[in-house]
Amino acid sequence: MSSRDRTDRKDRRNTIIRISIAGLAVFGIGAAITTAAWTDQVWFAAEADVASLDLKGSTTATGPWDDYATEGDALTIPVSASDFGALQPNRTYEMEVYVKNADTADATLTVDADLTGAIADAGSTITVDAVAAETALATDDVTAVTITLTTGDIPATLQGATGTALVTVTGTSS
Repeated sequence: MSSRDRTDRKDRRNTIIRISIAGLAVFGIGAAITTAAWTDQVWFAAEADVASLDLKGSTTATGPWDDYATEGDALTIPVSASDFGALQPNRTYEMEVYVKNADTADATLTVDADLTGAIADAGSTITVDAVAAETALATDDVTAVTITLTTGDIPATLQGATGTALVTVTGTSS
């Protein structure tokens, strides 16, 4: 074989390799284009809002309603001699206040009551309790909270003494 035949043969082999590589490249690009032509998407978007809980208080079942969120900002309940204004021995006194769920989350209510001041001092037999009529409060619902003061034998040293029945209603949403 002459060197020219070898060169021609080598050129033909190189040409065949180049054509094969070019064919594979074209086939690969064509396959990629074909795959891309079959890709599709659909998107959805929905707004999401987090619920909130806002309890409001009032001395009447119809309001006006307001936030009384801290002890220092507590709703002052006007009292008369018929409720907590003139405590006497061995009696039970009750009054109602109202709680409204003024926001978007349902609430489970817990109620705590505490007595402060001189009427809670040692020797006093005065106790306070508070109970919500409903412990589950849906949005815009109102429930009564009954505050009860019970007196036992009040010592003479407590005549004219004062104090505060402090009631806290806590709403929990879960």
